[in-house]
Amino acid sequence: AWNNSEQAPQWEVDEPIHECVALNISSGHLVTQKCDTELEYVCQNFGFPVYPISKSLACPKEWLLFYQLPVGNLHCIKLFAGPANGPGVLNETSTCLELGSRVANLQDFQDLYFNMSQLNISGYGLIDPGSDCETTRIESVFGDNMKENHTCLDKIFICERNRRRICK
Repeated sequence: AWNNSEQAPQWEVDEPIHECVALNISSGHLVTQKCDTELEYVCQNFGFPVYPISKSLACPKEWLLFYQLPVGNLHCIKLFAGPANGPGVLNETSTCLELGSRVANLQDFQDLYFNMSQLNISGYGLIDPGSDCETTRIESVFGDNMKENHTCLDKIFICERNRRRICK
């Protein structure tokens, strides 16, 4: 809520028309659109750093929103890690398919880890970028969203799926 009308965005000319509202980022004015119009999320970050992964209503329970991917990719992710062989080994393709998702490309997360490590920011729990432990690098990207104790011998994969629509 805004304290006064001077701080609130103004309506675009000839608005409101429809029942759902959006912000025209070019003009800074409010516009209305049909409620079934799909829009991307647009945010500006004035603080730094923002963790690239967070819980969100846009994703199903136990899934996380990963908002560093290029627009158009699937943004809800779920991390799986466990034994690389023997009983209890998960098949990434069938696991993701059962969840209505697909296996994510770990390279996206590796690239993000590399970029985060180059910024030399404390608090991310980043390990030595030269480490061969893929599990630990991925856990660093997930931050506080992943507390399990995994080892470098664990097999790791990520399922990804579409965001769910918040408003109808």
